[in-house]
Amino acid sequence: MSVFYKQATPTGVWVNLLFWLALSSAQLMAHPEFDAQIDALTTQLKEQPANAELYLSRADVHRQHAEFGHAFADLAMAGRLKPGWSKVLLVRARIFFDAGRYQQAARTLEEFLTTEPIHAPALLLRGRCHLKLGQREAAIEDYSAALKAFAQPNPELFVERAQIQASMGRFDEALRGLDEGCKRLGQAPVLQQAAIEFERQRGSFDAALSRTEQLLEVVREPNTLLLRAGLLEQAGRLREAQKGFLEILALTNAPGVRFTEAFAANLELARNGLARVEIKLSRLSSQVRNASPPELLNHAPLTAP
Repeated sequence: MSVFYKQATPTGVWVNLLFWLALSSAQLMAHPEFDAQIDALTTQLKEQPANAELYLSRADVHRQHAEFGHAFADLAMAGRLKPGWSKVLLVRARIFFDAGRYQQAARTLEEFLTTEPIHAPALLLRGRCHLKLGQREAAIEDYSAALKAFAQPNPELFVERAQIQASMGRFDEALRGLDEGCKRLGQAPVLQQAAIEFERQRGSFDAALSRTEQLLEVVREPNTLLLRAGLLEQAGRLREAQKGFLEILALTNAPGVRFTEAFAANLELARNGLARVEIKLSRLSSQVRNASPPELLNHAPLTAP
């Protein structure tokens, strides 16, 4: 297996410096782009002052840059130019949502959905409003309706719904939904990773490990190998966990390997995991040597190779 990594930065100072430089560059670039968009739309509106589509577009650009007052002003103009236009309701709901006015966003979406009841983005946005308002059951219903309405939903949407279900202790339902996503979209790693985490949370380590093996057939990376080793440790299968952590550490000698901070972090986690497992094995070995026959039986599952 070939794994490719770039050289890690030597110190946290350089990491922080590069982060702030990147952030500053992004900020410097964001405003000219925004100004150019606004200027272009404003120029077009001078030529076409009765074009509601242009006002709606400018309102949405203002929304994306958190200029909510300007966004509502342009939206009002679009509504006056084209009374009863349902798109105005949808953009208004998005502005309310981004402004943190979730109740108003939800009410606006209710109105919009009376005209377009299976509009997938609107159903999804209303689901997110319900979630922000603590209405998890209603959020699940809207997510489910949106997922049916989308021709090709983003796999992350299945994960979002599953997270809501799992937060209510409904792990079976969450896992069924993720499996539904796999049937529709194929073996998307993000879906299997979420399913593995939910299996782990409810203590179903064998099921989690089975899913991990399936994932490794698609994505054989240090992160996934580390996940498997950790699950084996949690399941008490210490010899297998030891072998799993050693497999990750052996990647340092694989052909073509270059180091990144992420890979270095995985190696550190593998070293720590290996140390933990070896301490547990050492203690277990000592206990077994000194144990009476009934105690030996109690420890037998943990010492299985």
